[in-house]
Formats: sequence, C-alpha cells, structure tokens
Amino acid sequence: MYFGFSDKLCSWIFALVFIDFCVYAYIISSFDNWVQLCLNITLPLQIWQAILFASFAPDDILAEIIGEQNVETYRHPTSPRHQQIRSSGDH
Repeated sequence: MYFGFSDKLCSWIFALVFIDFCVYAYIISSFDNWVQLCLNITLPLQIWQAILFASFAPDDILAEIIGEQNVETYRHPTSPRHQQIRSSGDH
C-alpha cells in the first residue's frame, strides 16, 4: 500500500504515467512550440486517459477512488440500488 492506496490502484496509476512518458517523449521530439504542445496534446491526452480509466478500470479500483455507492450508480444505472437512489432524490 502506497500513500493509502492499494497496490492494484498504484499499478494502474504507474501504467498511466508510463504511457504518458512514452507518448510525451515521442511528441516532444516533433514539437518546437511548447504552448502548442500543451494546448493541443497534453490536455486532450489527460481527458482521454480519464475517460479510459473510468471506462475500463475494475470496479474495486474505482470504488477506492470515488466510493462503492458511486461505482454502482456509474457502472450499473439500471440496478435496483441506483433506482432507489434516484427515487429518494439523493443523486
């Protein structure tokens, strides 16, 4: 456990950082303008990674970050628990 996170979550974060490093190393070699690099590449890459992480990370990893109840609501919107949350107005 590192910084209060499980080993599984840390390995996912390490994989994303490694992918960032590889992509940035390739991109930096072809860009001369740092502002253009930051605006056109860095921000979209971070958004893309957040979408991938939220879409494909296992439920137990997402539960560690956003809470178990939120994972059920996010991943399984037709579950009985989600219907109960929606009907009570706590969403």
